[in-house]
Amino acid sequence: MSKYAELFNQLHKKQESFTLSPSLLSFLKNEVQPYLITHDIVLENCLEIGCGTQSLLEVWPILGNEISKTAVDCSLVAIKKAKTHFPQSEVSYIVADIANNELLSFPSGALRDLVPQDIILDGHALHFIKDKSDRAIAFKNIYNLLRADGVFVAESTIRTNSFQASDSFHLPYAHELEDEILKAGFEIKIFIVKPGLHLESYEDGVVERFEVVTFIARKK
Repeated sequence: MSKYAELFNQLHKKQESFTLSPSLLSFLKNEVQPYLITHDIVLENCLEIGCGTQSLLEVWPILGNEISKTAVDCSLVAIKKAKTHFPQSEVSYIVADIANNELLSFPSGALRDLVPQDIILDGHALHFIKDKSDRAIAFKNIYNLLRADGVFVAESTIRTNSFQASDSFHLPYAHELEDEILKAGFEIKIFIVKPGLHLESYEDGVVERFEVVTFIARKK
């Protein structure tokens, strides 16, 4: 089982309902969609990581029926709920941990057959990956899943000076997140900081102030 799976299995067992992030939906509509149109990026294969119990690919209007849509989450509970909620969905829901070092390995890697993707959406997976080495694996997997010039788009949290969580919970500053993206081999196209939100830790109940970044990165 994924090292993050049990935490999110328990979370999704308790969760009665699920609401897609309004800020993430706004980002897709107001920044991502115009970027794709302006740069004539053709989408045939789309993947969401960290989809929870409902994929963004269910509601994003730019995606037509002819596009292959896949959504993954490390939580088996979340994926089972998603399949129950959307029995006729065109989205393929798969249990997979983006921070798994064997994700694309031959022959048993969970997402090996999905290479290459045109675009990958982060449905709030990155900011729950609290270990630096796991984050590096996640970025490597995302990069390798994409085709040349493929696009990775995300809304993720960043640390502020008032964030007091333990060192075991790694939350990068904005410049550290930029470094992670660049070191993975991406070119940053859009990077927007949105201040003033809050994070509730699922482990210790501590509420800390943090900020949110939305970004578009393109594989070199």
